[in-house]
Amino acid sequence: MFRPIFHLAFPVQDLEEAKNFYITTFGARVGRVRDKWIDIFLFEGQITLHERPSEVLPAREHGVRHFGAILAWPDWEALALTLDEREQCDFVR
Repeated sequence: MFRPIFHLAFPVQDLEEAKNFYITTFGARVGRVRDKWIDIFLFEGQITLHERPSEVLPAREHGVRHFGAILAWPDWEALALTLDEREQCDFVR
C-alpha cells in the first residue's frame, strides 16, 4: 500500500560528498540516482540532492534555512551518541 511521504529538494556543492554525509552520519538510504541528482530517504522522508554549486549559498548567508526531524527521545539519544562518536557535529547535547 502506498503511503505518502514528505519530499524536499535542494542544491548541493558536491553530490557524492552530500550523499556520503547523509548515509554515513544518519544512516540514510539511497533511492533513485541520476547524473546530477540523487534521492535520499531519511527519517521517513525523501530528500533530492541536486548538484548545482552555483545555487549553494556561502555559510555566512544561510540565515535560518533548515529542515529537521522530530525523534522519540531514545532515538535522539542514539543519534546523538553516533554523532559524538563520529565527531561530525559540535552542537550535539
